[in-house]
Amino acid sequence: MASRTKIVATIGPASRSLSICWGVTAIVLEELSWAERVLDVGVGWAKAHGLARSGDRTVLLRGRIADRPDMRAVLTGTIE
Repeated sequence: MASRTKIVATIGPASRSLSICWGVTAIVLEELSWAERVLDVGVGWAKAHGLARSGDRTVLLRGRIADRPDMRAVLTGTIE
């Protein structure tokens, strides 16, 4: 059975790590994705309401991606 190439969209130096550690082909994007913008809005809201601060880890879970019921999105990060 032939293996499939996995493609991950990312920004910056993470693409090299993804390639080395997971064996994926990374596509480097020059701008933020909708998911990163949503995570940024959520982090801003949580910080404004005293629920998050610098150093906390965040996770964005998206049940479905529009027009792609076969895909799910998970995005994590550390608040600066």
